[in-house]
Amino acid sequence: MIINKNSIFLSVFLLVIILDQASKYIIRQNLLLNTSQIQIFDNFFQIIYIKNPGIAFGMLSSPEKSPLKLIFLIGVSITALFIIFLYFRKLPSSDKISSLSLSLIAGGASGNLIDRIYFGEVIDFLDFHLYHKYHWPAFNIADSSISIGCLILIFTVFQNKKEGKCTPF
Repeated sequence: MIINKNSIFLSVFLLVIILDQASKYIIRQNLLLNTSQIQIFDNFFQIIYIKNPGIAFGMLSSPEKSPLKLIFLIGVSITALFIIFLYFRKLPSSDKISSLSLSLIAGGASGNLIDRIYFGEVIDFLDFHLYHKYHWPAFNIADSSISIGCLILIFTVFQNKKEGKCTPF
C-alpha cells in the first residue's frame, strides 16, 4: 500500500470532520445547553454543552448574535480552507508531515464551519479547569485539531529551515 500526501490528507481530513461532528451530535443529544455536566476528573476536566458564537477558545464571543459577524467568520473559514488547499497542492509528494498538519487544520476548520452554517455558532464541550476557579475556555475536537496541526506545521517549517530545505511556507 502506497501512502502519499494525498491519501494522508484525505484520510485525516475526513476523520477529523467525522469525529468532530459525531462528538458534537452526541453532546447535543445527551446534554442540556449551558446546564449539563459530566465530571471526568474532579476539579480538572468535565464535559459540558455550550455554544460559542466567536472563534476558537471563546475569542470574539459576545452575547448578542450578529449576522455580519457570522458572515465574516464563515468567510474567514472558507478563505483559510482555500489557502490551505493551495499550499497543499504546492507540497512535494514526499512531504507527509506537512500534509498531516494541513489536513488537521483543514479538518478542524471544516468541522467548525459546518457548525456555523447549520447552527450559527460552534458547539464546545471539553472543559478543563482547576477547582472550577481557573478555566481554560471550552473547546471541541475541531479546535484541538487546528491547534495540533498548527504546532506540527510550525515545528516542520522551523526544522526545514534549520536543515536548509525549501518549504512552500
